[in-house]
Amino acid sequence: EDTEHPKVLDASEVVPINERLLIRDLAPRQETRNNMPHLVIAGNVENISNTEQTIPQLKIILLDENRRNIREWNFNPIKLNVSPGAMVNFETSLPNPPAAARDISVLFTTN
Repeated sequence: EDTEHPKVLDASEVVPINERLLIRDLAPRQETRNNMPHLVIAGNVENISNTEQTIPQLKIILLDENRRNIREWNFNPIKLNVSPGAMVNFETSLPNPPAAARDISVLFTTN
């Protein structure tokens, strides 16, 4: 028996994040703040597992018409822990978004 390495499985390392958390309800919008255009991206992260989860940083990627990455940034959701079956909403904004942006991708920064 291996006593130096007890077999303790950390569920967060075993189960891929896309089987625990789901990004949904994306709602990008344009707003003017302080006379400057802003791209505001809101959405929800849903815990689809049966245990409490910690939400990692999220990454926003702006894509042009050829699906090329033209801008990206990371941000933390307001609330980092989410109960089973619950949702946490997030919102981030970018001043003066690139005019070539046609689509948005939102990803978790970890797997």
